[in-house]
Amino acid sequence: ASLTLPDCFNVCLSDMHVLQWRQGCEGEEQPDGSLKYSHGLDMYSYDGDDFLYFNDSHSVWVAPVKAAEQTKRKWDQEQKVHNYPKGYLEIDCMEWLKKYLTYGGKDLSTTSTCRIICVSTNLNAFMFSPSRKT
Repeated sequence: ASLTLPDCFNVCLSDMHVLQWRQGCEGEEQPDGSLKYSHGLDMYSYDGDDFLYFNDSHSVWVAPVKAAEQTKRKWDQEQKVHNYPKGYLEIDCMEWLKKYLTYGGKDLSTTSTCRIICVSTNLNAFMFSPSRKT
């Protein structure tokens, strides 16, 4: 029988729960100016805790919690699900990263400092205001 995430974690469906999926890649700039894939992230979290992630170095899904073991086994058996993360991270994600760097251009290489202003009333409020270095 297949289990749902709430089944795995023994939680009530009437409560609010969060499933978070994060993907990202990192590249190294080559002498010719091109960008070469170095590593990536494909990770699922449930209610703030790590659930399942793809180890791109070894091309395997990793289940850091017992509740994710059944999903890991299923995803390892499904060839498309097993191969997708590596292809996405090394090709599609890198293409998006290149576009982002092109669109961001000079703005991405500019550093700035952060000025923090604290206001104290009945509530604590924090305001962050970037202040560019010249």
